[in-house]
Amino acid sequence: MAVIPGNIRGDFRPVGDDTTVFTADYYFGIDGASWKYLCQNQVHHLACNLFTVSPSSVLVGAGFYHPAFTYAFTETASGFNFNHSVYGDEATSNTSNYTWLGTGIFDSTGVNSSHSFLIQGYSAYGEGTSTSGFYIRWYQNIHWGTYATGTTLDSNFIAGKLTNKFLTGNKAITFNAVAASGEYIWYAYRAAGGTPSFSANDFNGGFQIAVTGTPFTNASGFTEQYQIWRSDYPSLGSVTVVVT
Repeated sequence: MAVIPGNIRGDFRPVGDDTTVFTADYYFGIDGASWKYLCQNQVHHLACNLFTVSPSSVLVGAGFYHPAFTYAFTETASGFNFNHSVYGDEATSNTSNYTWLGTGIFDSTGVNSSHSFLIQGYSAYGEGTSTSGFYIRWYQNIHWGTYATGTTLDSNFIAGKLTNKFLTGNKAITFNAVAASGEYIWYAYRAAGGTPSFSANDFNGGFQIAVTGTPFTNASGFTEQYQIWRSDYPSLGSVTVVVT
């Protein structure tokens, strides 16, 4: 910690956050206690105000090795420590970004599973530390699209025909679909996610269950049961669909 002078010469009149004016005269300046108050309470409040990790959301079944962190603190920090509950700690002096160097793989234990990280910054002024946390989570995709009937409603249909995807931890989504003549609007998501409710152009309903469960293998090789829903009518044109 910086040495606090016994006095500072000159007409120096800083203002505290409670509007207190610290008076100094030409000969004696600010007393040491006031200077210490200013240093500790007016300036050096170390806190993490940005902490992100990439990737933050991953398709279940996929693994990766080197997450990349971006971070910022409100005051100067002398160093940073990253902690993972399984792989331990890594330290850096880089003030804005860091890529995890360890060789352990980060992978999922199932849908909505996660890995957590902590970042701890050390104050350059000796005023303590600040800690913040972040998660990497594994999700499944909602699939949606438009297509006619007359094809087998299975894993190949979901992957090949319902090519619009949204990676998420629940069944909710809002999307716009344009169903041409003879085409229906389709929606597919993991059966374990629960029964969805639909509205189409602000009218509740308008969809029916087409398949209650079919094995679907995602792009990362993870397989589970998906349900498939279809609009009641074809040829609807442009429709905004809200799923909850």
